[in-house]
Amino acid sequence: MSSEVQNANNHNSVSILNDTLEQFKAIFYLAKGKRDTQIKLYTGNKVFCRQNVIDLNDKIEKKLLNYSVSNKLTSISINLSGNNIKSYGNWNEFLCETWETSEKTETITINWDFEMILPNRVHTLPQTHSLKVRLGNELKPNEIFHMMIVGGDEFELEESQAQMVAKVDFVNDRIATELLAIVNDWYNLLPENVAKKDINEFLEKHGVKLRMVMEILIILSGLLLFYPIATFFIINSESSPMTTTKYLKYSFFIINGVFLSYTIFTRVSAFYAQKFNITMSKLRDKPIFMFTVGDKNEQEKIESKNKGLRREIYMKLLISFISSGILFALGFTVKMIIEYI
Repeated sequence: MSSEVQNANNHNSVSILNDTLEQFKAIFYLAKGKRDTQIKLYTGNKVFCRQNVIDLNDKIEKKLLNYSVSNKLTSISINLSGNNIKSYGNWNEFLCETWETSEKTETITINWDFEMILPNRVHTLPQTHSLKVRLGNELKPNEIFHMMIVGGDEFELEESQAQMVAKVDFVNDRIATELLAIVNDWYNLLPENVAKKDINEFLEKHGVKLRMVMEILIILSGLLLFYPIATFFIINSESSPMTTTKYLKYSFFIINGVFLSYTIFTRVSAFYAQKFNITMSKLRDKPIFMFTVGDKNEQEKIESKNKGLRREIYMKLLISFISSGILFALGFTVKMIIEYI
């Protein structure tokens, strides 16, 4: 019996110690303005619209109803093209915005700041927590390059390249885990940023192989151009008495012909492959935001441009195939001209 009482007393002592430690952390962080932080990076390819952001806020608000929240502030900031930023300190103001603008959305940052009193605690001191969700790549490529040159923490570079970042500043880690779980489930349910029958991903994935095939076909076209001419000299060498002079002469023509054909058409294939790479690099992904009228216009513009670029890529590949047959026929034409002369 005494051992049970002793275990109960020990358990109560541990609970009081944890509560005291948690209270001390709350007071210390309140005085210093420093809390523990947990960050989750998302590197997928999702599409964000206005309703998605509203749904996320509804989920967070519903979760906070389970706790005694004394103060709560929800703010949202939208970074638009042209260095224009719209910031709303009140959520209702954001809901009233129509977004009838030609500017494009670049990043969206949502902040939830709240103080809560956790249940079953000895102290009643409100604990300050905050959740920040940033949608969109915050840094441009040239800014990322500058960060790499100047030097910065590795996690900062990874955070700048992520499509979405969720960051929780907390005193109680259970709250942080629950909030990040809500954000994670919400993100996983978002639609993928991939159009039906979109082949951009296929071209980007197999672009190196397609370029290699195209280069080989162009080089092969040059050899096919010289092949009928080479057979002309070989047949003549077999039908007539072969002397050392004729042998050296025919060997000279054949070797130099192969060398020149290979060299010239290797240069041509390299030039053509460079043009192919430039066209491939111009393919763009669809915008990840569908907030403003400008976002919708940008999507239509990108789809139209990508369609023209894909047509150009198909033509380059088709020309590399057709050129083999054309140059082979041209080689026979040159052979007939030589025989006639």
